[in-house]
Amino acid sequence: MCFPLLLPFSTDSPESYPCGDEHTPSPIAGRQPLEARPLLQLGQPISAIAALQADGHMVAFLGDTQGQLHKVFLNGSQSRIYHSQQVGPPGSAISPDLLVDNSSSHLYVLTAQQVDRVPVAACPQFPDCASCLQARDPLCGWCILQGRCTRKGQCARAAQPNQWLWSYEEDSRCLHVQSLLPAHHPRQEQGQVTLSVPRLPTLAMDEYFHCAFGDYDSLAQVEGPHVACVTPPHDQLPLNPPGTDHVTLSLALMFEDVAVAVTNFSFYDCSAVHALEVAAPCHACVSSLWRCHWCPQSSRCVYGEHCPEGERTIYSTQEVDVQMRGPGVCPQVEGLASPLLVPVGWESRLALRVRNLQHFRGLPASYHCWLELPGELQRLPAFLEETDGDAGLVHCQAQQFHPPMAQRELPVPIYVTRGEGQRLDNARPLHVTLYDCAVGHPDCSHCQAANGSLGCLWCSHGQPACLYGPLCPPGAVELLCPTPTIDMIEPLTGPPEGGLALTILGSNLGRDFADVQDAVSVAGQPCNPDPALYRTSARIVCVTSPAPKGTTGPIQVAIKSRPPGISIQHFTYQKIHFFKKRKNSRNWFGSMDRASACGLKGLGFNSSQGHIPWLQAHPQ
Repeated sequence: MCFPLLLPFSTDSPESYPCGDEHTPSPIAGRQPLEARPLLQLGQPISAIAALQADGHMVAFLGDTQGQLHKVFLNGSQSRIYHSQQVGPPGSAISPDLLVDNSSSHLYVLTAQQVDRVPVAACPQFPDCASCLQARDPLCGWCILQGRCTRKGQCARAAQPNQWLWSYEEDSRCLHVQSLLPAHHPRQEQGQVTLSVPRLPTLAMDEYFHCAFGDYDSLAQVEGPHVACVTPPHDQLPLNPPGTDHVTLSLALMFEDVAVAVTNFSFYDCSAVHALEVAAPCHACVSSLWRCHWCPQSSRCVYGEHCPEGERTIYSTQEVDVQMRGPGVCPQVEGLASPLLVPVGWESRLALRVRNLQHFRGLPASYHCWLELPGELQRLPAFLEETDGDAGLVHCQAQQFHPPMAQRELPVPIYVTRGEGQRLDNARPLHVTLYDCAVGHPDCSHCQAANGSLGCLWCSHGQPACLYGPLCPPGAVELLCPTPTIDMIEPLTGPPEGGLALTILGSNLGRDFADVQDAVSVAGQPCNPDPALYRTSARIVCVTSPAPKGTTGPIQVAIKSRPPGISIQHFTYQKIHFFKKRKNSRNWFGSMDRASACGLKGLGFNSSQGHIPWLQAHPQ
């Protein structure tokens, strides 16, 4: 049994009188109890305990009666379980014989069924710096120049500043690129980029960092936290992905083959900005992320300080000390000065409002208007009329438009070019609408119901048709539509009590519901049209009024002062008689507790349409 000696201890007492786990066959006992506030309390009783002091930190390993092994960091008067794991079968207590091996790398855990060799720390399982620091394991840390998660003793330069990042320290942060100067670079020229990397480790005199731009390596020049690297030449850069104006590469600060800090770096192409936005190239150029400038005379998007000598420059919106900057000073088409609606087949003159053409003053050039018709790009000669200040008008040559396919309304994009294809920006999406009065207006009522701003009129010249007003010869315009035509009514019979929905199909049946509201009669009796079911000129659905049995006659539609339209078919008020069900015969009607169809037998059905009516029974 180990007990304290009453004699003074000599300096070699620990070696002369070893007192540890292998020399203590039974628990140490004392006569005076020692009281203290517990650092940690567990839900399960503790059955085993071992401790390890490493790198100035104390870690305790606690085994409980349920087979759980808890790793506890003892930090002065505080403690925290940072990892727990099941060792052995659940419910099997961990034996008090809990030992740390001589290398302080593994723990031997004994239960009733087995012995387990458990690592005291699982640093290698964390593949990167972020996961290593997030583990909050007091025995682990990130070894920067080795690029792996290790025990402190396994990191060769851990004693030097900024070489090993302790996982448990709250302020530990992986090395990162804090800033880039410049933030991006034009792909056409080789240059230098400076990375700011706080807490960068110091290297030996014969060691160096290098930058990896994708597959391209560049030697780094280091001054404190600042690292300068030369960018790749343009022929070493990959192409821009389709539909983009830049390519982004991974930029890694490397030590040998270890990535110390990683970020992204973009190489941009101002000429691609221009090519990707054909409708407003100047606007896209000076509004881009890349600090591109627009050269209006040569219609180019460039990088650098300004356009070539002798040419005005419209600077990027990112410039702050110049007046001529941003999309507001781009040469542009602001909108149409002529009507947006253009009739098909009529010679029309288009005019467009333009601004900021002073950039071209003293440089004469021709102008053209372009219309993107389906399957055809139509070019019209134009001329510029300068007005007050920086504003003006571009007048397109008069032209008749005939789209390849007849459509009621066809939006057609329009833009303006100067000289040899130098396109002016459209300040917003711009189009004219070609419309054809003849499409969708087959009769006079349809024509008169068209939008009044279109100027459509019913023209009786030759084959009657709906035309744009000026296309109709004088005297051929029909201001009063012909008599309504009734082609069909359905059904042809109905009950004397009225209340039947009667459908009337034809043409010139009114421009709108107001025309037919009180205009319909059935066999001399009023019929009330339903506004929800009315279709301009083509259909009226009205509800019949009561009439004596046997009343018969045509349908009349009388619109305003025109003679009434009278149907050839007649409508008859009559009762419908059903045969009684014969005794012991099968039911003619389906059960009402579920949907079913049934045939009806009787007299008075209208069979002129060549069919027997059917009723559908629905659940109540």
